[in-house]
Amino acid sequence: MAVSLVTKGNSIRDQVSAAEWAARIELAAGHRVLAHYGVNDLTYNHFGLRVPGEPDCMLIKRTDWMFGEVTASSLLKVDFDGNVLTETDVRTIKGGALIIHAGLLKSRPDLSATLHTHTVAGMGVAAHKFGLLPINQHALRFYGELKCDSSPA
Repeated sequence: MAVSLVTKGNSIRDQVSAAEWAARIELAAGHRVLAHYGVNDLTYNHFGLRVPGEPDCMLIKRTDWMFGEVTASSLLKVDFDGNVLTETDVRTIKGGALIIHAGLLKSRPDLSATLHTHTVAGMGVAAHKFGLLPINQHALRFYGELKCDSSPA
């Protein structure tokens, strides 16, 4: 777990609304639950959550943190251009955190949350040229149900 030095000043909780603080607690808990069940891939995954009452802002973890390290106070509040809006050492976000999550939330005002992760099973299927093969009893449940176009693009 990462350890950060705390500087004197207002806590994140003092900088945000009660609704945002509650959302931060729920989002941090979601990260921890997924980490517990192994639904993560080191630092290469994110949740994005629209900030309650601020439809053009989202909460997201730091790019270099793992799901198990996320706390309500460590979440970044950012606009959809990637600018961090709360007092922190991080100024902007980029990459998947911005492109996937901000892009989806910006273009889909009906969504409140996004999740992007890489499970071992998902990566295994996605990395195989022919997708899910009927080589064990679990895969056989889907035999004939999935179509794979293996022709070159």
